[in-house]
Order: sequence, then structure tokens, then C-alpha cells
Amino acid sequence: MKTKWMAIRHECIVRGLADPLKHRPRLWRAYGALKRWDGPLERRFPATVRMLRWLSSRLSDASWADHVVLAAVLVLWFFIMRVGEALLNVGDDPETGDCLRDSNVEFFFQGASLHHRRDRGWVTAASGTSSPRPDQLTLHLLKTKTEQYGGETIRSHGLSGDEDICPVLAAARLVEHREFDGGTGEDGIFFRCESGRPLRREDVERWIKLAARAEGLPDRRANTHSCRMGGASALYAATRSMEIVRRWGRWRGHAADLYVHEGFGNVRFDAGLMLNAGDGFLA
Repeated sequence: MKTKWMAIRHECIVRGLADPLKHRPRLWRAYGALKRWDGPLERRFPATVRMLRWLSSRLSDASWADHVVLAAVLVLWFFIMRVGEALLNVGDDPETGDCLRDSNVEFFFQGASLHHRRDRGWVTAASGTSSPRPDQLTLHLLKTKTEQYGGETIRSHGLSGDEDICPVLAAARLVEHREFDGGTGEDGIFFRCESGRPLRREDVERWIKLAARAEGLPDRRANTHSCRMGGASALYAATRSMEIVRRWGRWRGHAADLYVHEGFGNVRFDAGLMLNAGDGFLA
């Protein structure tokens, strides 16, 4: 509600009109009452590696639609993407809606760009010679509300070292099993079901909630945003650097701090480090 109010206010100010929210105390009292009525906000849970493994065990050998869901979850998690950058919402126009498209996805093997052909498999884009499976996945992410560089951003991942949980292999398998060419620069939607229907946000959210429930977590606190939170938290646990997390997630300012959860693998040593370093301070 508040976001819509701010949008109306912004449009009025841009057009040179008076601020419609100024001197409206009853409006803000009503808004406060509605917030109290809804109760305190519950923070979303991040998707953990255990949740990813559970999803992989359920989706790896399942239907084509499940293969698409697994690839979408892994790409969202490892690339710390907003779900709106990858998937369409209900009612979005497939022709014009914002989502990840084939033209935004590029595969590489040892630095050489690859295409996949149904009759030949993986081939190099330059010479057309046969190639092994990709070892690198690159996404060209277009400008979004989180973009801090003012335009397209390129993010790449290599192989994770785990065949079950790897965004490169999951995306490559998705392209290999398509009934249409992929990774060829066509401006089609990347995450499509076998019938060609675009994968939607609710298709992924349903599985995220099931994975949370399998971990003993309340599914009401898990949704597609959990992938972005989980990837950011895992990257912070691996690097202990918020700057790296902000760069990967393309956040402005300190908004990334709200997404990161501490990992037990890091904090279990902090007390000992603090004890050893906490003596002999200089004034």
C-alpha cells in the first residue's frame, strides 16, 4: 500500500502538483492501524544448501517441467537474482514481460562461446566444431531497480564441483533436452516448459515451500525471494565480505544487509577470535 502511495506522490510532484500525502495525519494513522492489525512482519528464510539438495533429489529424474524448476532455482540462488529478472508473473505478457531470455544466456567451454544444436550437440560458435559440455555460464542481466551501474551487468559462474547442485550443468541439461534450439541468440524465454509455456513464479515457489517444510521450517516464511537471500548468505559465509555480496547482488547502499543471514560455520569461531584479539587495546 505504501509503495502505491509513494508512486502517486512521485507522479504528482513530477507534474508540478501538490504533495497529496502532506498534511494528511488521518491517512497515516489509518496506515499505522492496518500495520498493527496485520501483526509484525516475519523475515523470510534463506534457501539453504540442504534445501537445494532436497530439491535436486526430487527433481533430477522427474518430468521435464521439474527439470526446468530445478534449473531456475539453481540459477536464482547462485546468481543472487531477483525472481522478476528470471521468471514471469501471472498475467505478464510473454512477448514484453521482464524475464531471462535466450539472448541473455551464453555458454562457454575454456573461453570459447558455445551453441547447442539438436542434431549435433554442443558446438563452438566461431567454427562450428564439436565441443564438450560448457564449463561456464554467463548471464547478461538488463537494467533493473537494483542495478547500480546504470545498464547491463554481466555475471558468470564456472562449475560448482557438485554435479547435483551446479547452475552451469543444470542450465546446460535444460538446453540439451529442449525440443527447440537454445543458446543461439533467439529472443525466446529461457525457462520454458516442454509445451513452450513459460515457467511462472508460482511454479518455483511451490517447490521452495516444500523444501522448507522438509527442513522443518514453516513454509509461510519461504518463497522465491529465499533463493536470493540464500545465495547472498552463502556468498557472505564464503567470503565474509559484504562488498562482494553487494556487487554480485547489484545492491545499492546497505540494502544487502537485510538479506544476509550468518552461517554457523563462520560464527562458531568468532568467540575464540574475539577472546584472543580483545586484549591490549590502544587508546
